[in-house]
Order: sequence, then C-alpha cells, then structure tokens
Amino acid sequence: MLPAPAARAREEWQGRPAIVYDYVTGIPLLTHILRSPWRLRRHARQLAVLHRDVHTHGGTGLPPQKAVLEHQIRSAPLLTDRQKAAVLARLSQLPDGAVTCHGDLHPDNILLTPDGPVILDWLTAHCGDPLADVARTVLMLRTGSLPGELPRPLQSLLQIVRRRFCRFYLHEYLRLADGTVEQVTAWELPVAAARLAEHVPEAEKQQLLLRVRTLLRWGAAD
Repeated sequence: MLPAPAARAREEWQGRPAIVYDYVTGIPLLTHILRSPWRLRRHARQLAVLHRDVHTHGGTGLPPQKAVLEHQIRSAPLLTDRQKAAVLARLSQLPDGAVTCHGDLHPDNILLTPDGPVILDWLTAHCGDPLADVARTVLMLRTGSLPGELPRPLQSLLQIVRRRFCRFYLHEYLRLADGTVEQVTAWELPVAAARLAEHVPEAEKQQLLLRVRTLLRWGAAD
C-alpha cells in the first residue's frame, strides 16, 4: 500500500470534480531537516527508503512518464525548437519503465505523522522509470529556490545543507535499488528541460536553462 492519504469520495467543488482525502496531521520532513541538520544522513535515508517503496508498486493506469515529459518539453517557452528536438531525441533513447513514480517528491511533500510518514501531492504521479523520478528529486534538491527574505549567510548555509542532503539521499537510494549514478544522470537533461514548463521563479528558470545548454554542450546562441 502506498504511503499516501486515503481517498474517501468523489465530489464536486465549485463546479469542478474533486476527491475527498483523509485529513493528515504531521510535520514536514523539511521542517525536521531544518530543526536538526546534524541528523541529515538519517533524514536523507528516510526520503530514499520512502521513494524506493513507491517504486515497488506497478504504475498501470497512470499517465506514461515519457509522454508527460515530452509534453512539458514541447511546452517549455525558453527552449528553441532545435533545443527541444535535441532533448526529445535524448529522451527517446531512455527506458520506459513500468512503476509508480511520484513526479515531485521532495522533503516538503512528506509529512511525518504519529502513524508513520505520508507522501502528499500525487497530482503528478505517472508510470515510468524509477530513476527518472529520482533524477527529478535530485533536480529539486539541487536547484529549488530558497526563500528570498533569508539573510545571505543563512542562504549559503542552506545551500551547503541541501547539497549534502542530496548526496546522502542519492547514495542511499542507489544502494537500495542497486542502481548507478550514471543511470540517474542520463535522465537529467529531459527532466531539467521539462521543469522549464512549470511555474518556477525566474532565477531558477535561468539556472535550469543554463544546465540544459550545458548538457547539450551548446552556447547561449544555439
């Protein structure tokens, strides 16, 4: 059984279809990380174990991962047609996969409750390769925006904590799944390009765009 809030009913809310879920109370994993950074490795292992658990479930009936990524890549406004074609060519060479993928798993989407951890925000769930899902999480951990109102020294400290957390998470996940860094890295280009179609802060978009160009080994003029 997936560690997710139980769905109870289908209803209509303000003229739109809606699903009623169990109300879950708990503290986000992100809050635990910020409160006890000296337990960083333990928190990273929690994320890795949960993510691996998700990937033990079949994804039948969910949208296909590569179709979702392709739609996002084609919709990314900052990419040229040539860049999109190159990314899509790379995507076509990657494995399809057939497991449940969350599509946006990060520490703020995990609640630690008295009954155990619960994963939230399943709207982006799809069926595909688990290591593409891991690549998405790694991307979020590395490039996700920090609150702009934080003092610069604290932002620098959080960047260091985030990089260490990401390294611990990836190492633990690959140990559990018997995977390799190269398998995850192979998904970085299409995942980063697809992220450009989402509503993210401008600074993060520019960082993602630079990463896409770097992975394509193209300059800004291409």
